[in-house]
Amino acid sequence: VLIIGAGTAGPALALALKRYGHDVEIFERAEPASKTGVWEPGDVGGGFTLFPNFQRVLKRLGVLGDLTPDAIHLDHVDYLRLDGTLITHWPVFNKDSELRMFGTLRSSVAKAISSAMGKEGVIVHAGKRLVAIEQPTDGTLGVRAVFEDGTSAAGDILVGADGVNSATRGILFPEVKPVRTEYVGYLGVSEHGGELLGISNSSLTFLSDVATGRGTWASLAAPGRSAWCMFEARKGGEIVLDGAWQATADVASESSTLAEMAERWGLPDWFRQMIPKANRIIPVNFSYLEPMASWHKHNCVIIGDAAHAVVPFAGNGAAIALEDTEALATLLSKLPDNPQRAFELLYEIRASRTYAVSKEAITIGERSHAPSKFAGQVGNLVMKVMSFATRMLGRNFNLEWITEYDSHQATLDTLKKHGISPSVAPLPAPPPPAGAGWVALAVASGVAAALATLAVKLAAASAMQAWAAEAAVRGTAMAVANVVMWTLFTRALAAAPSSAHALVVNSGANLCFALFRWSIDCLMTIRQMAPRTS
Repeated sequence: VLIIGAGTAGPALALALKRYGHDVEIFERAEPASKTGVWEPGDVGGGFTLFPNFQRVLKRLGVLGDLTPDAIHLDHVDYLRLDGTLITHWPVFNKDSELRMFGTLRSSVAKAISSAMGKEGVIVHAGKRLVAIEQPTDGTLGVRAVFEDGTSAAGDILVGADGVNSATRGILFPEVKPVRTEYVGYLGVSEHGGELLGISNSSLTFLSDVATGRGTWASLAAPGRSAWCMFEARKGGEIVLDGAWQATADVASESSTLAEMAERWGLPDWFRQMIPKANRIIPVNFSYLEPMASWHKHNCVIIGDAAHAVVPFAGNGAAIALEDTEALATLLSKLPDNPQRAFELLYEIRASRTYAVSKEAITIGERSHAPSKFAGQVGNLVMKVMSFATRMLGRNFNLEWITEYDSHQATLDTLKKHGISPSVAPLPAPPPPAGAGWVALAVASGVAAALATLAVKLAAASAMQAWAAEAAVRGTAMAVANVVMWTLFTRALAAAPSSAHALVVNSGANLCFALFRWSIDCLMTIRQMAPRTS
C-alpha cells in the first residue's frame, strides 16, 4: 500500500494496516525534520481537542496512553465576548467516563503515532512531491506513483492522505477545488510556564464578536503550553500561503503583528500576553470541500482532508480523518483482493457523516458573523438556553452525534448489512443494553413534576388566603418535588436509548397523573353537587 502524506491520517492508516499484515510505505513532500534523514514529524501545527470519538481511534491504535499523561483535561467550555466578559459557561459531559475531553498538541499526536509506526517498521520517504499516478483501468491491481524528483514507487493500491490541498486529489479529481470561506486565521502555540492567565486550567475558552466576525479560542494543551487561534471574517482578503498549515518562518514579526491586532480588537490582557510567547504561528485560510460523489478511482482513494476538509469551527477535522483510517484499514483487511469494493464501502460508511460534520462546522462559522447586532444578541440568548439545558439534562445533546460516534462499530455494522463477516477485528466492549429501569425513572420523574405543579397551585391558594405557614410548607414541598423530578429525570436520560425516549415517557407520566388528579377533582365536584337524601 502506498500512502501519500505523513501528517496525522497517513501514519495512523499505516500503523493500522501494518498491524493487519499489509506492506506499507509513506511518501511525504516535506523534507526530513532531522539531519539524519530519518523522518520525524517535528513541532508542527496548533492544538487538538480530543473528544471521545478521537480517543477511541487512538486507543485502538495503542497510542492514547502515550498522550494522556501530558494532555490537559477540559471539563467545560466558556463563551465570552471579545473583551472577556462571560456569555455562558458550558459543562462537558461524556457518556464514557473513561474518555474525557482533553486538550493536546497536534505535534504530540503526530509524534505518538509516528513513534508507534516506526516500531512496526513502516518507512517514510521524505521530500517526495507527487506529480503523476499511473494505474490500469481494467480492474486489475497495481499503481505507480511518480514524484517530482524523477523517482517512482509501485504498489497494489494508493491512498491520498495529503490534506486539503491534496496532490492526489488534484490528479484523480482535478475539478474538485477547496472552497474558501470568508475567514482567515492564525494558530499559535505559546510557552508560558504556568497557569494561563484569565481562564481556568480546565476550560476551552472562546471569545467572539459576531458583529465583526472576529474571534479566538484558547486552552492549555500541555503543562506550561497553550494552544490558541485568532480568526476574523475578511472577505476577499485571504492569506497568501506557500503551503497549507505551514508555520511562518518569522515568528517574531508575525507575533508583533498579531499583538497589535489583538490590542486593536480589544482582547483581554491574558490573551494578549500569550502572543509574544509563541514559539510557532501558523496562518491559515479556512477552507472546505463540497461533497464529492466518490473518493476513489480504480486503485486509488483519498481520505481525511483530501476528501472532506472541514473548517475548524467544530473541532473534529483530525478526528474524522482518523475515523476514515480505522474504517479503511478494517475494510482492506476484510477485502484484500477487492480494494475497489472496500473503497465503495468506505464512501458508504463515511461520506454522509463527514459531510454532515463539515456542514455543521460551516453553520457554526456563519453564526460567528451575524448579519446584525440583534441577530447576534439572539444567538447569544440561544447559546445560554442550550448551555442551561445541558447542565439540567447532564448531557451534551447537541454534540453527541459528533463526539460519541464509534467509527469501528459503524464499519462492522455495514459489513454485517452486506453479508460480510465482520470478524476481522475484535468488537469493542458494547454498551450495556437499555433496560426497563429508565422507563420507571422517567415515569417517576413525570409524577414528581405533576406533584410539583400541584404544590404550586396549593401554595398560591394558601398565599391568597394569607395562610403564611401553610403556604411556606406547600412551597417547600414544591421545591422538594422539583429536585426529585430533575434527579430522576437526569438518571432516566443517562439510561434511556435517547433523550427523546425519556422526554416522551416523562411527559406521558405527567399528563396521566394530571388526568388522574383532574378526574378525582371532577368526582369530588359531582359528589358535592349531588342532592342529599334524608
